[in-house]
Amino acid sequence: MERVRYRQAKFDAYFRRRLSAFLLRADKVMFLRGDRPFSPEEEIVSEGSLVGLNQGRNTLAVGAVAGAYPRAVALLAPLRSLQKVDRILFGEIVYDLKNSLR
Repeated sequence: MERVRYRQAKFDAYFRRRLSAFLLRADKVMFLRGDRPFSPEEEIVSEGSLVGLNQGRNTLAVGAVAGAYPRAVALLAPLRSLQKVDRILFGEIVYDLKNSLR
């Protein structure tokens, strides 16, 4: 339980930074679960899911899903631009954005 509280505190601090909102379309960037590509039309994408914002294998930042649509995903991330991002890596951790951004 202590590890969960520690991780929550770290995410709280991370997402208190200046965040930008982005809408990423599935035809412009690759969505991956592990090494498997997918489309938000085909699979459920949960609000608050943490994602790696990658350029190739290099993770530029961690973002959080703010909303999901059939062909796009809205993200919050502490970046000014996603110009270099070419893939979004979806993980298993879901973060409570609503309570943390108050």
